[in-house]
Amino acid sequence: MVKNPPLNKAVLLILSISWCLFVIVSNNESYDEYTANLLTNIPDIVEASLFESYRTFTSLFLSNHGPLELLTNSFELIILGFIMNGVMTNLEFLGVFIISGSLGNLFADFFIVFLSRESGPSFLGTMGMSDFSVGMSTALCGLLFYSLSISIYSGLHGKIRQRDFYILSFFASTTVLPWLYPFLGKEPLNIADYVHFFGSLVGLTLGIIYSYKKKCFRLSSIYTFKNH
Repeated sequence: MVKNPPLNKAVLLILSISWCLFVIVSNNESYDEYTANLLTNIPDIVEASLFESYRTFTSLFLSNHGPLELLTNSFELIILGFIMNGVMTNLEFLGVFIISGSLGNLFADFFIVFLSRESGPSFLGTMGMSDFSVGMSTALCGLLFYSLSISIYSGLHGKIRQRDFYILSFFASTTVLPWLYPFLGKEPLNIADYVHFFGSLVGLTLGIIYSYKKKCFRLSSIYTFKNH
């Protein structure tokens, strides 16, 4: 039976930064305006100049959409932290959070601006192209699908509990579900859907690469052992 260690330090660091910034922004109107104008992810600004790509990183720790968004994101982050703490190191957890979140935002920015210049399917909208998007949800999507992919590999070697795998699968299904809404007669996909999709895609790709390397290393170790 696998026992999950205490909450890792990467989660505490991310939460500390996000909540401190939220308190400051909520109680200071000038700082709220500053973060909205200079630190949030605004697709057409990022696409126009790569010097603005820092926004895809700084926006991961902001939550200008209110406390409910930050609370739900914090809850998911804590759950992922508890589940994956026995499988992922602090540095790996933080690295996936930053890489999948930043690249997910960046790819989404280029994608939505591309859509605005080309004629695309009706289910792909451009709402949010000139608006700011904030929050850690892009990075959470990346962490979630990274965790899900490596948990399949880790589960084969008894490093993750079946219950935890079901929790990850549930979160993944709730993440994917909104992407089906346009096909059910609802509004087209927008920037929020794109950042979640690309964050998930980056996380999944990183997870597959990591699991493949671990598998190759394991097979290599077994082969070396047998030949000695």
